Amino acid sequence: MSHLKLANLSLDDLYLSHQRLEEVAKTNPSNPLLSGRGQAGTHDLRLGIKVLKELKGSKEGSQIKIPVFEKSLFEGQGDRLSESEWVSVKGKVDVVIFEGWMLGFHSISNEKLEGLCKKSQRQAKEELGLDYDEPFYLGQKEENLRVVNEGLREYEEGLWKEIDTFLELRPERMGYVWEWRLEVSELGSFLWNGRLEGDGIGSEEGNGVEEIKERVCTRFHAEAKPPLFLLEVSAVADRGISYSLFDPLVARAQHEVEEWRDWNDG
Repeated sequence: MSHLKLANLSLDDLYLSHQRLEEVAKTNPSNPLLSGRGQAGTHDLRLGIKVLKELKGSKEGSQIKIPVFEKSLFEGQGDRLSESEWVSVKGKVDVVIFEGWMLGFHSISNEKLEGLCKKSQRQAKEELGLDYDEPFYLGQKEENLRVVNEGLREYEEGLWKEIDTFLELRPERMGYVWEWRLEVSELGSFLWNGRLEGDGIGSEEGNGVEEIKERVCTRFHAEAKPPLFLLEVSAVADRGISYSLFDPLVARAQHEVEEWRDWNDG
């Protein structure tokens, strides 16, 4: 029996260096969405494209370095480790698993964004199908949301195009996203005396959960309807790999892409 050689890359390991993250925050001093890592605009897209291309073009004798971002550095703000500490992948790679919380997120039209920002709390909940009372994005200024939305287009035009197939893990309800974050933070309070340094959300006010809800969960809302994560599927048949197992998923993904386009154009 032949075996497939796998390599794993996380979007989290593509965050900009601590210095560059600080530069992004200083360039956008009035935009809390870019005050730390997480949103579109805080990743090194060139590095991600380079690594994915190298992995896809790997062959016997290849040696590819995969970056590592250490979240515990700088009191939880994190920093990319030096290249000498990156993970080394040797030889030909058959399958690359690229995971990340916002993979496949697409920008929305300026008109759609403007319309969402004008909605009341009740209207926003109905429009996006939220299962909790506070649509976090309504607490953000439209111009700040627009900056992140524009930044996301760079991901669509570059990094996302290096991915052949998107697979989605969808929670039963959106409220789980920040509820799970709260559970992690509470665990951090027990383990690290009130500071979850390893994930960069430690603070005296609620262990940083409010900041996470403000900075990260905002992005989910723009993507919430119809899909929580937008799925796109590209052909992979030329690689000689059978994806018959995923046929139902592919059909559903194609349907959801069309639904999203209708919603975005509407």
